[in-house]
Amino acid sequence: MRTGLSLKQFKEYQRKYYQEHKKQRNARAIKWAKKHPDQIKVIQKKYQKTHLEKLREKCRNYRKNRPELYNEYEKKKRLNHPEIEKKHKAKRRKLGFDPLNSWFIGSQAHHIDFECIIYIPKKLHQSISHNVWTGRGMKEINARALEYLSMVKPNETL
Repeated sequence: MRTGLSLKQFKEYQRKYYQEHKKQRNARAIKWAKKHPDQIKVIQKKYQKTHLEKLREKCRNYRKNRPELYNEYEKKKRLNHPEIEKKHKAKRRKLGFDPLNSWFIGSQAHHIDFECIIYIPKKLHQSISHNVWTGRGMKEINARALEYLSMVKPNETL
């Protein structure tokens, strides 16, 4: 090394420098993040995709270990935003529930339209992000669901 330090000494120097200048580095990072919100969103989405299970587990543990806090949060949310609850109930009333096949263990109901549902495996249902209200991802998930339904034995359908 040019500085005359061994690798071990250099790493120790870097560690000390980081500890001594932590506040300045954090302030710079915050300032950069405020100037580049689009890049922050991309970075966050990438992190969420790569650490999905870790984040889900963290959320589950939070809810499990602090039920009183979580329940209190849910109550406040419902009291402060009653329109959300009304919107949710209104959406549920508009969706029909006419099953095209019978329920089985490990299945979830998938609305192929506003009236009909198909019971498909949970893994298949969660494999494609979709929304029946906006139509996002519905062509793909419906094609997979109908393909699954065609593979099912005739006695398993209604």
